[in-house]
Amino acid sequence: MKKTLLLITFANLFFANAQVSDNLFTIVTTANPDYSTTVRLGEFSPNDGFVENIGTTTSQNIFSINGGSLNPTTNRFNLVSTDYMMSFDLTDGSIVNELPINSFYS
Repeated sequence: MKKTLLLITFANLFFANAQVSDNLFTIVTTANPDYSTTVRLGEFSPNDGFVENIGTTTSQNIFSINGGSLNPTTNRFNLVSTDYMMSFDLTDGSIVNELPINSFYS
């Protein structure tokens, strides 16, 4: 029984996932001179408090963020707003998916 439990514990260790770095991912909203805004992926370092842009890909969507998730398996950061779901690639900041959400809320 102890050997079986030990084997299951070691097997689970191989499938455990964790965040790929100590940094946190967020979106960076920039106001442009023509009063429009752009959104891109940013990386926040809790060690020094700085936010750096990841890549140059931007979106014109306005976000009222309802939730976000980090998927280390696909290396993506996903955001869900009231109107859009966006998925960013963590390596270069490119927008992988930008899908409108259609619901009965106006």
